[in-house]
Parts: sequence; C-alpha cells; structure tokens
Amino acid sequence: MYQIEAFAIKNPCRGVCESNNAGFCKGCGRNRDERFYWGQLPEYKKRRILELCSLRLHKWQLLQNRAARALQLRKSQNQVEELLAVQQNLLDEQGSPTTDQSQRSIFSLPQIAPENME
Repeated sequence: MYQIEAFAIKNPCRGVCESNNAGFCKGCGRNRDERFYWGQLPEYKKRRILELCSLRLHKWQLLQNRAARALQLRKSQNQVEELLAVQQNLLDEQGSPTTDQSQRSIFSLPQIAPENME
C-alpha cells in the first residue's frame, strides 16, 4: 500500500546549476531533461527522479572521497621517499660507519658495575 502525498514534491534545485561532463547538475543530480520538464512531470516520476538523484550524488561523493584518499596516499608516499633520500644523503656524507658504531644501538643501556648498585 502506498502512502498518499499530502504535499507536492518540491523542486530539488540547490542553486548550483552547473553540469558535469555527463550532463548532470552538480547540485541536485538531475539531467537536463529532468530539470527542464520538472514542473510537467507527475508525482511518481518526480519521486523516482529524486531517488536517482540521491544515488547519483552518493556515487559522486564516494568517487570524490576515493580520489582524495588516493591523492593523500600519493603525498604520503612522496614524503616517505623524500625522507629516505635525505637519510641516504646524510649517510653518504658521513661515510660508512665503523664496526664499533654499527654495533652500537641507540637503545643500548650503559653498563653499570655491580659495586655501584645499591
């Protein structure tokens, strides 16, 4: 059983009115014909168009989020590569470490003689 609409379905225009490459409005998600004939369409077609617009806008948001994540990943990878290059340059400038230096760890603790322990 369908619920009867008490009010007319409002125009979904958001005032952006800019089309993407596929011809859909970036604001409301309708195509040219859906925008042009909105006032003449029956209510059931308007409801279906609103469902389609919701799906379109959701898809575009997912694609934008994916593109943003990919861009952030590329930036992070570039930062890591730059840090590795700086580290390599520092190592090249210092020369290769001696055997004593290479065996020493930054986490090693100093040796304490047993007589100093209380």
